[in-house]
Amino acid sequence: MIPIIIGIVALVAFTRVLLARPRWTAEGRRIRIPARQRFVLWFMGFLLTGWSFAGIETIRQVTEKPQPFLFLWLGFWAFGMVAAVWTILWQLLGSEVVELEGGVLRLRSEVGGLGSTREFEITSVRDLRAVPLGEDSSERITFNYGARTFRFGSSLDEAEAKQLVDYLAGLAPSLRDSL
Repeated sequence: MIPIIIGIVALVAFTRVLLARPRWTAEGRRIRIPARQRFVLWFMGFLLTGWSFAGIETIRQVTEKPQPFLFLWLGFWAFGMVAAVWTILWQLLGSEVVELEGGVLRLRSEVGGLGSTREFEITSVRDLRAVPLGEDSSERITFNYGARTFRFGSSLDEAEAKQLVDYLAGLAPSLRDSL
């Protein structure tokens, strides 16, 4: 039953992808970039369906005749399930939040309100820029902070990334100086 439900969720999510294309939205000094739902959602739905059947069958075999290899396999199975479910949750509920407040740039990756936050002093942010697809990574906006380079905005296309860089530079004049 669970694999069927997972498959239905994947179908609904894929339909949502076809009907709406997410964009970044600004709420004052807070910008939300929803995760872009991709074909990965379909793939993960089907993967979870088959993976669930395999796990259930392995659990049945372990209860009948325990074998060390099956316990090891179940460990990897559980890890794969968690990774696949996390990917689906990111695609459906995930977003990146960019916030400028009190001289601090905050980048937050969250799924359903839970996530991690990184903070950067705006005066130390240098070379804020939109990056064309194919360079270094899938992230569309990069900046230097000290000796490190940070990236965000993986679900933006090139034009949206340029728009967002201009918007951020308008909110924090010191970012404009670093362009």
